[in-house]
Amino acid sequence: MKESEFNILEYLKSFNRKERFHLVGQLTGNTDFKLDPNIFRKLLELLKLETPSYYFSAMDYHLDWIYASLVLSFGDSKSPKIRDKKDCITGSIEDVDF
Repeated sequence: MKESEFNILEYLKSFNRKERFHLVGQLTGNTDFKLDPNIFRKLLELLKLETPSYYFSAMDYHLDWIYASLVLSFGDSKSPKIRDKKDCITGSIEDVDF
């Protein structure tokens, strides 16, 4: 795994502060929110994707959080004025359900 790939996964995890995500994970004993292996395999086949060595999943995950993770991991350090994740958060409630 490349350093930037590791970073984005760590950033994605660091933003994930939804109570519902953590509650459901604790109640189901699936705190990493991993998909059923059979469903995951079918999804990869349908999308014609290779099996990743690691993936991240969450619920009600804000688009700002995805943007901030991408900028912090892959952004050009010379151009944007983004110094940390707080510079990427707009307060929007737009999210991805899963």
